[in-house]
Amino acid sequence: ISLTGPDACSFELYTTEADSAVKHLHPLLEVPASPRSEATMDFMARQVKDCHDNHDKCKINHDFMPKRLIRLTENGGHMIHPDEPVPYIALSYCWGGDKNIRTLRANITAHMDSINLGHLPRCFRDVAVIAPRLGIKHLWVDSLCIIQDDHAGWEDQFPRMSWVYKNASVVVAAAAIGNCQESFLGDDEDDERMRRPESFVIGDAHPSQPAAVRARAVPTIGLHEDLQSFYSARDPLDCRGWPLQERLLATRILVYSRTELQWSCQTLQACEGGHTSSPNHPFTPLITIDTAEKAFSLWHSQVMEFSKRRLTFDTAKLPAISAVAGHVADVTGSRYIAGLWRDNLIRDMCWERHMFESLNVAGNVFYNDNSITAKGFYLSQVVDAGATRQSNPVFGQVVDAWVDMEAPLIEATLETHPPYDGSDLFDYNNPGAMFPHGHPETLFLAKVGGWQIPFRGDTNLAPGPIRPSPRESAHGLGKNTAYRVRDVDSVELSPPVTAWVMIVGYWWEYTNKYPNGQRWLTSIVLGRSERHPGAYERLGYKNQPWPPWEKIPQEDFDRIDAHVQNEGEKQQFRIVQVN
Repeated sequence: ISLTGPDACSFELYTTEADSAVKHLHPLLEVPASPRSEATMDFMARQVKDCHDNHDKCKINHDFMPKRLIRLTENGGHMIHPDEPVPYIALSYCWGGDKNIRTLRANITAHMDSINLGHLPRCFRDVAVIAPRLGIKHLWVDSLCIIQDDHAGWEDQFPRMSWVYKNASVVVAAAAIGNCQESFLGDDEDDERMRRPESFVIGDAHPSQPAAVRARAVPTIGLHEDLQSFYSARDPLDCRGWPLQERLLATRILVYSRTELQWSCQTLQACEGGHTSSPNHPFTPLITIDTAEKAFSLWHSQVMEFSKRRLTFDTAKLPAISAVAGHVADVTGSRYIAGLWRDNLIRDMCWERHMFESLNVAGNVFYNDNSITAKGFYLSQVVDAGATRQSNPVFGQVVDAWVDMEAPLIEATLETHPPYDGSDLFDYNNPGAMFPHGHPETLFLAKVGGWQIPFRGDTNLAPGPIRPSPRESAHGLGKNTAYRVRDVDSVELSPPVTAWVMIVGYWWEYTNKYPNGQRWLTSIVLGRSERHPGAYERLGYKNQPWPPWEKIPQEDFDRIDAHVQNEGEKQQFRIVQVN
């Protein structure tokens, strides 16, 4: 059940063993009010021990050790360079803007000698409380174990980040807090994490024996991920970009959410409330991603999730998901090109901005992997692709990227979509109808004669003159195209603004069981590049029915349908990355 509003949450109804039986409700466990409680500590220690002793899939590779660790002692701690394998806890947390507690070139010698735990942020001290209960004496925290003002050192450590989380004895995710100065354990056992579950009494088949039905908030992660919706608030850590790959790559992880403690490893998921992974709560541990199809599907799901999250610096987009890219590369052997994969490139290009997200959220990527991927026909093909990286890491930041295509490319006119006119909510020919209270400034129409392609722009758009290539300069194009703009509102696009429609292919709505299902045409709308004269940049993406539901002139239909039948002329052209 979900509640709407700025503080929306999902919650579950349940009973306990002590309550009278209620049909359709399985007894669950009460969640302790404080994460410092003995019950929570016991749950934590029990899960870690059981995994260590009994889970063959969850064995740690002790051949890898981080370059630096913090060793906990009775009097505090100090930094070490481990010369032999030792168990350690890796912390996943939100910095929260606090840059004071860091290891720098100026203080690393002091940190090797002594670190006063009392001077550390509360979040770090919480991990020091947990560690002895698990019999672990070493911690890895990025702000302390990586020298923050040593760029060369960071470049050296960056490719190893995935191994830090994979090979930690356990990762602790401080999901409930948005700042390292906060405590995810609370001050004491009476420091409640959230409101206690509310109980109310209903009558069952025997009015003389009322049954207590309880309600409590649940985090929409892990075991409860299937509850995630547009009406579910997230924990602060789940709103940040970097922690996504930290959680995915962890062999074992303890997630301290605002409502409960969850456990996840490569074998099992469990929570304090009594849920465990089962057919009703399926999960896909990273170890099971062992084919190219699974790996590319994982990539799409992680990119969609990543696009909802925030980063302090936009330049960190590719580095912040690079460890996931590394795993996909290991499984597939495919070449990585600035967020795309050479052996899956056309599928990777088929994304759109999610209709329920605003442009204030960077990315907003949505893949329809049930579309052209398995039940359709490609009319486009990739000729070549490449990227220029800013530095050495293969999966890090890039300066530029490009894809050479051979595909149907049709010139179109581009204009702003008319305002919402009261049409039905799911009118595919009028995307304005899907945003009665939304973002009409991001809705556009590409017109090829009488054929209209309504689409949501990847970003806001503004008109500007086409920069011709040297080959075109002699003829003088004298046309405007549309360019992507992020920091300003869209400018009204009135003809003549020129765009181009690349027809990717088509797919059938149903499987072979329904061979006469609706056929959908997949198109990418392009504008000309401002940085690379003669090349194109992506403006938006659209799936729409073919033949179109609205009537169009026969001449225009025949022109497009020739491409659908793979009989139309194809062009070779380059699409470049938009910086």
